[in-house]
Amino acid sequence: MLGYVRIRKEDLTFREYEEYRGIYCTLCRRTGKRYGHAARLLLSYDMTFVAALRMALAKQPVTFCQGRCPYNPFAKRSCCSDTETLDTVADLSLLLSYGQLLDTVADGRGPKRWAAWLLSKWLRPARRQAADRLPEMAALIDECLASQAACEQEKSPSTDRAADATARMTAAALEMLASDDSQRRILQRLGYCLGRWIYLMDAADDLEKDRKTGNYNPFLMGEDAAALETLRERAEQSLCGSLNECVRAYDLLPVRRFDRLLRNILENGCVALQRSVTHPERKVRESHERSV
Repeated sequence: MLGYVRIRKEDLTFREYEEYRGIYCTLCRRTGKRYGHAARLLLSYDMTFVAALRMALAKQPVTFCQGRCPYNPFAKRSCCSDTETLDTVADLSLLLSYGQLLDTVADGRGPKRWAAWLLSKWLRPARRQAADRLPEMAALIDECLASQAACEQEKSPSTDRAADATARMTAAALEMLASDDSQRRILQRLGYCLGRWIYLMDAADDLEKDRKTGNYNPFLMGEDAAALETLRERAEQSLCGSLNECVRAYDLLPVRRFDRLLRNILENGCVALQRSVTHPERKVRESHERSV
């Protein structure tokens, strides 16, 4: 996953931030325990959101304790008690992130592509383990990656088609969190819209780079002569629509805990990151104003 689904730290209380960090750190620890230390490199904020959402819907309580990170043993870290959820999310994270590595190998250039290639070879046995644990998810990811490759080869100008593969994978990941059919439908919708937003965020973020390199980007198809500001405005319209649908779907869920944290991610963190991508001039101006 690409790491766009993140918190806005300044809007969280200290306790909420510690809970989020506890989920992130424990997910990192469980991923390393199941798949080796190299797999930790694939950990993303997106999957931390998935883990927090699953815990928020669960009936059993979630507790935190103090522990130490093996990479920074002198600093105490919050640790989450729900290792069963985090193990499942670690499996999902490995499968989804490995798919992203393969996409980078296929479309990337230079050192980034070679780094992805080496890491994909190193983690191939881990991917097989994760596929044995979640065979249906692994098969869906393979199907979606093939669909994505075909769309890129055809240079489809449709943002809906371009984002469909990532949207379907994310929808399937969130469906796994459901405890009944009603929740499954809501989570499928939330996951689809969130996956669509993630893909389009990456496309909007890469607009300038893809225009120079000639890489496929649905926002650039047939619009090569348009100004970047115009393309970013069009991207923002699509992004806002997807994110609004995510919030509407989330409002229907029976959330038992972490509501402020999850809303911070969907309503604050994602929005702030989206604005920094579609209006990069504001980010530069705000950075300058803070430094004065």
